[in-house]
Order: sequence, then C-alpha cells, then structure tokens
Amino acid sequence: MFTYKIENGYCAITGYKGEVPSELVVPETIEGATVCSITDNAFAGCTTLEKVTLPPTVQMIGHKAFKDCKNLKTINTKNVTHLRPDAFEGVVIA
Repeated sequence: MFTYKIENGYCAITGYKGEVPSELVVPETIEGATVCSITDNAFAGCTTLEKVTLPPTVQMIGHKAFKDCKNLKTINTKNVTHLRPDAFEGVVIA
C-alpha cells in the first residue's frame, strides 16, 4: 500500500507500507487526487523493486527517490519533467 500526502488536489507518493513488490504500478489518482510526484527517498533501499510503471501524470521524481534499488531494471520516465540528478543513485538501469 502506498503512503502519500494530498494537497490542493494533487498527490505525492512518499513511500510504501509493507513489503514492496517486485513490480510496482503507481496509480493515476489516489482518493480523487492526481498523482504528480514521487518524493525524496520514497523508495530508497527497496531492493525488491525490479519494475516501476508510472502514470503520465507523474512529472517529478525527488532526490534519492530510488536510491540503492539495486534490482530496478525498468521505469518509464517519459512524462517526468523534473528528475533530480540523484534520483537513481546507486542504480544501474540498462
């Protein structure tokens, strides 16, 4: 289950409660709010993550959001306009 914060109709994913699955699909909306970002350190150290599917509404990925997710192989960042340079620190995506 995602952890998140909602403000002014927009939702920021802050992490995941419980065991993070190998494939994570981020929804376009949560509680009617548009998911627009992944916050700093949201999934840092989640070594189980292999694939992340982002909706087209996600435009920002924060500092070290996926730091040390060593098994992460696939993530779609096509619509991301604000990607922090250290968002994938310690990750090699082919």
